[in-house]
Amino acid sequence: IGSLLGAAAGAAAGRGDAAMAGAVTAQDMVRQNMVNFTRGIESSADQAGLRFLAQAGIPADGMLSFLKRMQDAELAHPTGSEYTRTHPLTADRIEAVQDAVDKSPLRGGAMPPGYDDMFARMRAKLFGFTQPQAVARVYPPSDTSIPAQYARAVAAYRNNYFPDALGRTDALIKAEPRNPYFLELRGQILLETGRLTEARPYYERALALLPGEPLLLIPLAQTKIDRGSDAELRSAIRESRKVAIHYRD
Repeated sequence: IGSLLGAAAGAAAGRGDAAMAGAVTAQDMVRQNMVNFTRGIESSADQAGLRFLAQAGIPADGMLSFLKRMQDAELAHPTGSEYTRTHPLTADRIEAVQDAVDKSPLRGGAMPPGYDDMFARMRAKLFGFTQPQAVARVYPPSDTSIPAQYARAVAAYRNNYFPDALGRTDALIKAEPRNPYFLELRGQILLETGRLTEARPYYERALALLPGEPLLLIPLAQTKIDRGSDAELRSAIRESRKVAIHYRD
C-alpha cells in the first residue's frame, strides 16, 4: 500500500524520485515490523526453553554457556546491523538467561541420569546423517562404544554401503534388542532401498516400544500401501489419521 501511495504521489507531482522514496520507505517499515515481530517470537522461544529445561530437571547452565559462545563468535565475526537482526541482541538474551540461572535451584547441578549417554547417541546419529564422510575421523575403529557404532551404521547407510549398514545395525539391535531407534534405523534402510515388506516388522516392533510415535506411523503406513490390498490400505489410512490428529492437537 505504501509503495502504491508513493507511486501515486510521485505521478501527481511528476517526480519519479518521490515514487521511489515512497516505495523504499514502505518496504523499510514492513521490514522493521517483521524484525520486531520475529524478535518477540525468539524471546518467547528462549523463555519456553528455560521452562522446558526446568520441567525436565535440567540446569540451564548449558544454555547460558552456549549463548556466551555465540556472543564470542559474533564479536570475532560481526555481520549486519543490530537494527536488521531477527533475534534479540545476544547480550540481552544472556542477561535474561543469566537471571533465570541465578534464581534456579538447579544451578550448577548434574544432568539427570542417562542424559549424557542419550546426548552422545543423538550427536552420533546426527553426525552420521550430516557428515558421513567425517565419521571415521571422529569415531575411529578403536572406539567401540554404542554411539560410535551408531554413527558408523548411519554413515554406511548415507554412503550407500547398504549391506554394511544393515550388518552394523543388526549388531546394534543384538546389543539392545528393545531399542526402538535401532529398529527404526533398520526399517528405514530397508524401506528406502525398496524392501518394504522386510521393513514392516521393524517399524511394528519399534512402535510396540514407542506407541503412537508419528515418525514411525508414517513409514509403517507406506509399507502397507505397497501391499495394495483393501485391508492394508484401510490400515494405512488409519495410521495416517493418527498422525494427522497428533499434529493437529
